[in-house]
Amino acid sequence: VMLILKDDICFSLLHNDDTATVMWNMVSDVLESFSLRTSDNSAEGVVQLREQLERLQNDINEEIARKKVLQSSITRSEEEERQNMQKYGSLQNEAVTLTQEWQQMCEAMGLDPADLDNPLPPPASGSYGRQPLATDTRELDISLLVLLKSKYSPANDESDRFRELESPKDRWLKVVRPLLSNEYKTQMKNLPEGKTQLVMKCMEKLDEWDFDVWTLQDMTEQGSIFYAAYAMFLRWDLFRRLEIDEQIAINFFSQVEAGYHPNAYHNSMHGADVMHIVHYILLKGQGKEKLQLKDHDVLAMLVAAMIHDFDHPGLNNNFHIKVQSYLSTLYNDRSVLENHHLAEVFDLMKTPRFNLFHCLKPEHALDARETMIEVVLATDMGLHAKV
Repeated sequence: VMLILKDDICFSLLHNDDTATVMWNMVSDVLESFSLRTSDNSAEGVVQLREQLERLQNDINEEIARKKVLQSSITRSEEEERQNMQKYGSLQNEAVTLTQEWQQMCEAMGLDPADLDNPLPPPASGSYGRQPLATDTRELDISLLVLLKSKYSPANDESDRFRELESPKDRWLKVVRPLLSNEYKTQMKNLPEGKTQLVMKCMEKLDEWDFDVWTLQDMTEQGSIFYAAYAMFLRWDLFRRLEIDEQIAINFFSQVEAGYHPNAYHNSMHGADVMHIVHYILLKGQGKEKLQLKDHDVLAMLVAAMIHDFDHPGLNNNFHIKVQSYLSTLYNDRSVLENHHLAEVFDLMKTPRFNLFHCLKPEHALDARETMIEVVLATDMGLHAKV
């Protein structure tokens, strides 16, 4: 009976667990009846038969377990296939969008969208995307600049306000003449409510973590990076300590502000915010002392933070690499935008009236340049996992 039913039971197992169970119960009933009707001489044969049945039951249980594992594996595979199909559909939609953007861009530039072998040509002149100011400087709020300079670098005496500027040590007075300390306090006490008062309240927290760059941006006609940079240079006394020409610094700050595009995130306010964080780390975090930084090192750190997203087009490195843009070809897909930010600023500084490093010794200028390169390239998030 067992030899006949064994194959049937195993076959039924793979198709219907209920059928296999019924057959097993039938075999058990037959054996029980057979055992009652046999003599003692056949008892040994019954024991052997029961052992065979137990082994068969174990085989059946193992087959059931394997079937469950197989069903679970099939379920997982179906779920993975469903997710892959969704991802595939999403990538197809993204490809359609990029193709449309590519065609529109080629149409605007008079190029053939099908000609993918040739990279996008660089602009005929000027920078890749930056639109320089028509003048060297932004429109200045001189009264605000006077208050900022008087707050951090007040006049030592009346001569600072009226004397002829002859020495390199007087370069810090080229544009703005500060008030005496007592004059500054009086003017601040009588300062009427308005934008200037709000800006000066912001500057009270220049050295604090919760410096309000948002209010500064709104109260200075999108000039947070300009006025924050001017204040920080005064706070670190860089104008006097390094004999920086104030006019050149103001020109440089203005051009950097103009070089940021109105992106949702990588805009001039972001540059001001990052610059402030570096200022906070160097000052309150004692970074200057712990790293034993010199004045030109502090200058390089602040400028690197200020320009770290200069001329950011609003599209990340991955986009440039995938569409094989001019920038990705220029920088061989390596930290594309970070290299671009640096190159644009260094190109700007080749013009003497924007050369913020004009006051540095050649070896210090080279050191400051190297610091800027290291700092800005480190902002490539694609490299963070390798640091």
